[in-house]
Amino acid sequence: MQHVCAKMLLLALLLRGAALPTAYAQCKLRLDFSNPGSGWTIVARDEFDDPTRTGRPNPSFWQVRPGGPDQYAGWGSEWYDTSDSSLVTVSGGAAHLRATRWRDAQGNPLSVQHGVYSDGSPRYVKYRSGMLRSTGPFNLPSFGAYEARLKLPANGEDAWPTFWLWANQGTEIDMLDGARVDNWPYSYPSNPGLLTNVIDWHNPGRPQAAPNCGRLSRIWSSPWWSQATLLSRQYNTYTMVWTPTKVTFFFNGREIHTVLHTSIKTVQQWSELFINLQTTSWTNSTADFQLDVDYVRLLRPTCMVNGTCAPDYVMDESSYKSSYEAINHDISQPVPNWAPSSDREPVAATTWAKVSAEPGSIALVKSLGGEASTQVFYRGTDNHLYLARNASGHDWTVAALPYASGYDVAGDVVYNTRLNLAVYKGADGRLQGYYLDARSSWQHTWLTGLGNVLVDSPAGAIAIRDDDGTIAYRGQNLKILYLTVNTTYYPNHPAIAYALTTMLGTSDGGAANAVGDVVYDQSTHSILYRGQDNRLQAYQWDGQAYRHAWVDDYWHTRDNLMAAKPSTLVVNPNGIFYVGQDDNIHRFIRHGHENQLVPSVLPGAAPPYASTGYAKADKVKGSLVGTPHGTHLLYLGYDGRLQALYLDGGQWQHAWLDDYWNTNEFCSFSTTQGSGLASVMTDNNRTFYCDAYNHLRYFAWEPCEVTECENLHANLH
Repeated sequence: MQHVCAKMLLLALLLRGAALPTAYAQCKLRLDFSNPGSGWTIVARDEFDDPTRTGRPNPSFWQVRPGGPDQYAGWGSEWYDTSDSSLVTVSGGAAHLRATRWRDAQGNPLSVQHGVYSDGSPRYVKYRSGMLRSTGPFNLPSFGAYEARLKLPANGEDAWPTFWLWANQGTEIDMLDGARVDNWPYSYPSNPGLLTNVIDWHNPGRPQAAPNCGRLSRIWSSPWWSQATLLSRQYNTYTMVWTPTKVTFFFNGREIHTVLHTSIKTVQQWSELFINLQTTSWTNSTADFQLDVDYVRLLRPTCMVNGTCAPDYVMDESSYKSSYEAINHDISQPVPNWAPSSDREPVAATTWAKVSAEPGSIALVKSLGGEASTQVFYRGTDNHLYLARNASGHDWTVAALPYASGYDVAGDVVYNTRLNLAVYKGADGRLQGYYLDARSSWQHTWLTGLGNVLVDSPAGAIAIRDDDGTIAYRGQNLKILYLTVNTTYYPNHPAIAYALTTMLGTSDGGAANAVGDVVYDQSTHSILYRGQDNRLQAYQWDGQAYRHAWVDDYWHTRDNLMAAKPSTLVVNPNGIFYVGQDDNIHRFIRHGHENQLVPSVLPGAAPPYASTGYAKADKVKGSLVGTPHGTHLLYLGYDGRLQALYLDGGQWQHAWLDDYWNTNEFCSFSTTQGSGLASVMTDNNRTFYCDAYNHLRYFAWEPCEVTECENLHANLH
């Protein structure tokens, strides 16, 4: 995959990051025709409102058969029977193209040989079908944007819906050249998705008869999510923008494929637009198919329409798409024959451990040994500890840390950069860790002895101070304990350096016991936690000792109670944030002259939630994390998508980080993962998480284009 970086723009929302080479990056920028100073104008449109109530497409806009004298002309096993008006109708604000099995007078299916395909194999005509072929205002000079909103046939691989453009000088651009929808068997294409293509039919300088740059853009639909957007169950928008330098394809306003002029030459010429319902040659089906068209629109830059373009005007991409987007990366190590599916695990055995879906399984490191790089420690599904590393300018690498019996991870991976120390709860309940020795090799150690109180479950039980490496943890006795490091012995003897354990106590009774998340306030060194009464409590550091107090001392109300969800308590410069029992994000912040901690509830998504179709979509399912600068909170929603609350002008706003509604590929959990509380970790640049297939992924805000060519050319036979 090739990444083409754009000029940096000021970013108003979400996360910032740098583009990095990595496997399986999904580069899908937003379509935007409203950029200031470079707007586009609709020059032709058909909304299929049928004002004259004829039930037929407007003859000033459309013909219903291919050109030429051949009555049975077609591209697959279909021919376009203009004598049957039911094959192309208009009703309910949409055009409807039907394909019906061709039958004789007795109703028997026909299969009549008529001509041959380009490879010389015989062509058999089996279906009578409908098409829209442009005329009048839709036949324009080529450069511009072409858009249709379509609902594809629902019943299998035999229908081949298309939306494409033909320029007289031999340029063919396929905005949609077939799609694998719903429950197609695994035949052609080999994976679910949309086929887009640019074909140069008149290029004698190439050895191929028809050089092309086709790509199958992956579109998944996962049946276990009710918000799944199958291509046949609702309308989706297919857009193509053609400029002198490139052709860019969009699906529901997201870029999915770009073909550069240097890859495939395109020639501007008067063009025809086609929407037709083809059928494959291999079909033995007797079912009928239907393709619905909500609208068709053509757009051109406004200055080209009114003749006011400057002499040096170019159709720059900044006039029709955003330069940056939250791009998803899968940093899993590639394995042969691995192909994600919409409804099942990858069939090939992985050659490396996947990331555990348990909360607290990921720890993010900014730098290592002074080198500009990113490292992520994570617990594998085999309960070993792994390190994924990305040195600046290089691809990600994944390596297992040295393992021996007894080193297994059972919870909470945390990291201290100052000490180069990764800490976790071992399977024996003791604090264990890995540290860098004098030779920069990772070595294992136990940090608590056999006589120490064991670490409690579930996740969220371990916290570590950034400045000196002090570790606090929730013991199985429901008390909070902490260990201070003696730097005289570290790193040469880390077990001795952390030998002393102190238990924090209070006379406030059992309600003060710790049963949930334990976190450090890095600025005050206080320890915050969820108490047995589900109220937010703290051991406040006064410079000499820890003193217990209730943060939530609003005894008259239960509105501020904390949810019993692991890894959902965050402290940053903008307050103390946690998930309440209403699944909203709550905050305590100091207010007034007395610095009283005042509670509030942060806003969720503005209604309606139609974008996901999932109840409580914007509520917190689990794994609340915050960026170090405190302006963003990231979490997993009930719809399985990564979501964010961010500060904008002093107000908290909601957004989906994963708003790729056309696919569930980036979702964080599935029904195969029991709790659905997959681990999430973030810095100021990226948000890392465990996806539904236990792959380690991250979102980053970056420029990107998909310009690879797979040389796919739709073949219906």
